[in-house]
Amino acid sequence: MRINVPIYLIIFCISVNGQATKEEENEEFIPTKDWKIIKEGQKVPEGLHYRINLETGIKEAKLLDDGTEQRQSERTHALLEIPNEDQNDELLHTDVIKQVIKKIKNDDVKKTEKNAKKFRSYEQLKTDFKELNMVPKMDIEILIDLMKQHKDELSKEEIDTSSIVRILEDFDFLAHQIDNGVEFIKQNGLQEIIYKNLNSTSDEVKEETLKLFGSLLQNNPKVQISALESGAITVLLRTLATEQSGKVKSRAVHALSCLLRRFPLAQLRFMKNGGLSIVSKLLDKNSLKLQVKLVTLMNDLIVENIQATKYEQNSALKQYELVNLQSKLLTEQNWCENLNELLLTLFSADPDDHDLLEKCLIAMHTVSENCASVYKTDILIQIMEKYKDLEENEKYGEDTNINYFSNLRRLIMDILNVKNIKTEL
Repeated sequence: MRINVPIYLIIFCISVNGQATKEEENEEFIPTKDWKIIKEGQKVPEGLHYRINLETGIKEAKLLDDGTEQRQSERTHALLEIPNEDQNDELLHTDVIKQVIKKIKNDDVKKTEKNAKKFRSYEQLKTDFKELNMVPKMDIEILIDLMKQHKDELSKEEIDTSSIVRILEDFDFLAHQIDNGVEFIKQNGLQEIIYKNLNSTSDEVKEETLKLFGSLLQNNPKVQISALESGAITVLLRTLATEQSGKVKSRAVHALSCLLRRFPLAQLRFMKNGGLSIVSKLLDKNSLKLQVKLVTLMNDLIVENIQATKYEQNSALKQYELVNLQSKLLTEQNWCENLNELLLTLFSADPDDHDLLEKCLIAMHTVSENCASVYKTDILIQIMEKYKDLEENEKYGEDTNINYFSNLRRLIMDILNVKNIKTEL
């Protein structure tokens, strides 16, 4: 009897479990807004939100949220919904599919028409790029094109000044490159561009031409040599002597400066062609800025000659010895008197124009050993006292260049010391 008892218990458990499973299968799943476990074999209605735990295998379901229903209602009508098995098969009929596809095409056409108004077509873009002539070119090719444009412009009965100026500006943009400057010379640019335009009746054209000339000459020995051989010194001196426009003269001084610096042969040619005499005459009736510009150029050349005697060797030294610029300025052109008069004029015209006064004082300081006896002591002391007051204000100001006025005052003190005038530090 003891052996049969467990057997009956097992059979009873199996029968109970089997009965419970059948009841669960027949039990209807009632969804709620909260997640609810789906029992195994339980029938679940459609239109619910389902999820399954991959670790435990538990399945859950709940009613769809209001937001989910709203998002479903906002879906585009161009999408084709896949019906459930119990839906009518007529939804997959050919006519329905054609209507949906037609709507997709209509939407695409509307978008294309809308975008066409915003963007240009490919054909339009090709036409626009062709008009812009956007073809990459080397600098040499651009130089040759500009030469041709300039020649065509000069051949017209009525020359357009603005077009000539534009071409010269384009040349100037390229001229700062040394190789472009050399190519400009090879293309006969000095004769065809520079010298022809300096004979123009337009001051604007001459100004832009001289600006271009200075850019070509600056730090370009090959261009400097070609310019010297082609008679540039004579052309520039004639421009300085005959032109009425102060701007044209100022640009000519700049071009002349670029030609003469570090080029003793050009300096010698400048002096032989009466350059020092022309400079002295220009220090009489021209604008103060132009006068100071000329004085600065002469002073720089004097300093260059002085330094050459100390550091240059062999042929370069011999060339500078032939120039002997300082001696000829002092003995032939009354350079000391010219500087003294210029300082007096500058201080009388505007005692607060410290930039012009500084440049004149520097030039006076360079030749002070030869000219100190000529300089007027009273004007120097008057300027020094002014800078002494400005120096006191400078110490308590916010200016970062706190030694500017003190340096100017010391510059004057050095000149006065050469004159044996005692000054207090």
